[in-house]
Amino acid sequence: MKISKATIELLKNYSSINPSIYVESGSSIQTSSPYENVSTYAEVDETFPVEFGIYELSRFLNVISMMPDPDFDFQEKYVQITSGRHSIKYQYASKSMIIYKKFDAAAASSVKGDIEFTLTKNDLSMLRKASALLSMPDLQFQCVDGKIVARVVDQENGTIDDYTTIIGDCSVETSDPISFEFDAIKLIDGDYNVSMSADMPFAIFSKVDDSLFYVVCVRGDK
Repeated sequence: MKISKATIELLKNYSSINPSIYVESGSSIQTSSPYENVSTYAEVDETFPVEFGIYELSRFLNVISMMPDPDFDFQEKYVQITSGRHSIKYQYASKSMIIYKKFDAAAASSVKGDIEFTLTKNDLSMLRKASALLSMPDLQFQCVDGKIVARVVDQENGTIDDYTTIIGDCSVETSDPISFEFDAIKLIDGDYNVSMSADMPFAIFSKVDDSLFYVVCVRGDK
């Protein structure tokens, strides 16, 4: 079987969340960070015939990258990767070696907060750049005067430096910002429909026109 470029890119993104991955048989992939502050789920084009674990996902992806247009033969204990005259036998890792906590994707994706907006690829890129340039590790959202305001700050140091951008309209008001650690915003590039609430412990980031979504925990100490 083939694995699409889109699924390879998804796995690259997942490797930034958890260095290992466990994939169940079927057409869905999910993972969570070791700290469980971000979880993610996606439906993919491929149907995996067996469940398997990859201990070093980045290593596995590097192996794939050296094989032009590879074919994958998923066996019970290993996957045979073949490209023309070249072949690699890659052993699976046992489930016990992998930090894996399955979550109820259907229940998580159905949660709706009273604050909903679209975070565009361009706005997300600007927020990431501002976070890096200003060395500000936290991302906040707040409804002020009918607008959703995104702010990059450093909550720990309480510095006056910050970067703000107006994301869209909002029908509610929030007395305090809803905060996240930027390290938990491991979103693959794209536009996202976001759902959150002042009393929700997490927010849902659903990729527009896709089955991919992320559950990101809200940071305390507002």
